[in-house]
Amino acid sequence: MELAIGAGLSTCAASPSALSGLAYAPPITIDALAQPVIVFDSGAARGENTADIPLSGQANAPDGAEVQARLVRTQDRGEVHPWVPIGAVEGGHWSGTYPGAMRHEGRLKAQVRVSGKAGTAEVGDILIGHVVCLIGQSEDSRMFDPLFDDRRWQSVPQFDDDCLFVVTRDHRGPRGYAELGVVPVRSGSPFTAALAHIAKILSSNAPGETILIVDGTMAGTSRTALVDDTNYARAWTATLAEGVDLVRSWGSDVGVVMDSWTAADSAPGDNFATRFYPFYSGLRRDGSTFPAGGTMSDGGTDYRIDHFLWDLSGADRPEALFRSDVTKLAFHGPHRFEDFSMDSTGGYVPGLRDQKQDTRVSIRGMVTDPALGPIMRPKGPEIVLYQNGSPTTVTEWVGTRYADGFDPNPDTWRNWTDFAHPSTHSDDGLPARARHTAIAALHALGRVTDEVPRLNRAFWRSDYAEFWFEDSAGAMPRLSTTRLERGLMPPETTHPHRTQVAGFRIDGVPAQRVEIVGGRIRVYPNGGAFDGNTRIDYGLGGASGLVVMPDDAFDSLWMDLPLAVNGVSGVDGVAIEPIPDAAEIASTLARDGQFGSDGSVVFRDPNLIPDGVSAITWRWKIAPDASSDTMDLGGIEAVRLNVQKVPNGKLRLLMMDAGGTVTVPSTSTYLPAGTLVDLIVSVDLAAGRIRVWKDGVFVEDLAIAPNVQSFEANRAVHFLTGSGNGWIGAVDCLAVWFKGTADGEIDGLGAPRWQVRGTANAPYYAESGTGSGGTWLVNGAPTAR
Repeated sequence: MELAIGAGLSTCAASPSALSGLAYAPPITIDALAQPVIVFDSGAARGENTADIPLSGQANAPDGAEVQARLVRTQDRGEVHPWVPIGAVEGGHWSGTYPGAMRHEGRLKAQVRVSGKAGTAEVGDILIGHVVCLIGQSEDSRMFDPLFDDRRWQSVPQFDDDCLFVVTRDHRGPRGYAELGVVPVRSGSPFTAALAHIAKILSSNAPGETILIVDGTMAGTSRTALVDDTNYARAWTATLAEGVDLVRSWGSDVGVVMDSWTAADSAPGDNFATRFYPFYSGLRRDGSTFPAGGTMSDGGTDYRIDHFLWDLSGADRPEALFRSDVTKLAFHGPHRFEDFSMDSTGGYVPGLRDQKQDTRVSIRGMVTDPALGPIMRPKGPEIVLYQNGSPTTVTEWVGTRYADGFDPNPDTWRNWTDFAHPSTHSDDGLPARARHTAIAALHALGRVTDEVPRLNRAFWRSDYAEFWFEDSAGAMPRLSTTRLERGLMPPETTHPHRTQVAGFRIDGVPAQRVEIVGGRIRVYPNGGAFDGNTRIDYGLGGASGLVVMPDDAFDSLWMDLPLAVNGVSGVDGVAIEPIPDAAEIASTLARDGQFGSDGSVVFRDPNLIPDGVSAITWRWKIAPDASSDTMDLGGIEAVRLNVQKVPNGKLRLLMMDAGGTVTVPSTSTYLPAGTLVDLIVSVDLAAGRIRVWKDGVFVEDLAIAPNVQSFEANRAVHFLTGSGNGWIGAVDCLAVWFKGTADGEIDGLGAPRWQVRGTANAPYYAESGTGSGGTWLVNGAPTAR
């Protein structure tokens, strides 16, 4: 909009000489804005509250004439920021920047004048708030896609106008960011119901503030496609950069990039940071510069990198989209992924996605990486409190997915479908994910506390353990669950893991009694008593808490995941962070101590494997030190079986027998440094299987083709050795049985062939060549820890 105001001269004819003595204010005009409404980022993610507003126009004034500007309320033209000089006229044109405008509730107009003259011009509307960019794939893109905007099941709440705008593209057609422009999200026309729920959270928790979200999402894609110009699955420019460019067209920029993108890209697990370090920083993880157009080789599928989000090499390369002094990065993932680990008869089956929890740990390492400090915000709350997928009335697959069959009547439900995505059939699905995305945005922008609720305090007794969250100021918010906050009846206790609070495991096994007591989480033993070796975990795998499918999904088990009631409006609470720091909540009860090995400690059986043994099960409860060396866990001497941790932390198994080498498939299991892991490996020659459990979770089912049906009777089993690499780290328990297990339940194997647990057998066993009292031989010097 343009408005030029003169000095109120008469329109009647007059000679130039007659007007020459009058004071005359040269008219001034101001150029139209790039969009009808524009939003400026105020730098909240950088801890600032300031925005510079570029303006330009024409003036009928001498060169050098000073141009001034101010900001006024659109509603009543009341002054918000005063007149200041911003530039000078040159050849009839002027341009300049209004400096240091602060966040303001409501729309503004910029007014300009030539200094000392009465004529003004104005343009608007301008909002000073926040600009965030959300990158990801379908879990997030569905919030912007009208195809998934099913108003039969998704409500549209009321919220303040101007609290939310989006820069998006047509996810189902050809229109790009520029064609759609800046889209206002309003109660009467919210674009999608999911966006309305984002707006509701924003207006409830940051009233008067405006957020513009740049939609950098595309379904079914990964980072590897985004940055590779030769990979046509996703275009860097059309699905990300053009949206950012639109924001920059009016002189603003993105304040923070939000990232929960861990569906396609979680496969690397612990290697997530290494694989995507160049994507974020333009650097390799060792700090060296990654060349634009180079190929990333990290042991996974190679991919080409033509673009970076940031360039921290110091070269300010044009291939980077953002600048570290302007735009920050805020992770809030991985989000919840559905998984399960028990069949209908109570037997454990593959399910819990080890790669998700390993990705979670890897991302947390990135957040605290000093080299990424120039771009990193504290990690936000992970999105776990929502419904993934929907019930279906049919039981069979039709093609590659269930036939359509949603019915809200639970009596018709037969199975569960599309559990990779938030449900479009419930306000607790896609709208709930949107609500928690908004909460993550408030964290990223520093508009709420930086501290994510997590279990960081514990009290242990032999008959129960309690856990809670205490923030840095000493506040301890009440813990609860969605079901409890809504006053809903609990599901039927038809399975042993059905308890008031879901998602907890005791030594790897689902906890059977977990309750909220006095605003804390209380976990009871499944049997017996807790001791110093007991380990309790929350949120393993995909952090779903699911054990039996589809039963747990039918009964909305996600409602029993823990949350903190910490004053955030519009939700039942904020999710407790999955996988708490084991050291912060470790058992304080008396325990058999651990011993440490510097790589020289070796345990071996003085006796050979008996004839006819066709299956052997090993157990290691160990914590590797932070070493990039290959380490041997043990197995059978002469590399008949060698279990190793390779430099990137991955588990590797090597095997041979009397007939030669036995090929063992690669694993996707990692042993994170400094973390106590309970690992069970069972080799069954007759079944042709190697099965692996990690912390009670069945993680590997490896097919092998042995040349013999029983282990060689002229070999012995051993621990912490194999190929001369040794073991560096802590050892809690080592055990072996000359039996196999198909379910990982070692209690059913009877007494082990041999076991050492902590320091109970100190000073361990002297090397004598023959052993004594049925004990094993030890080389090296175990040290108590």
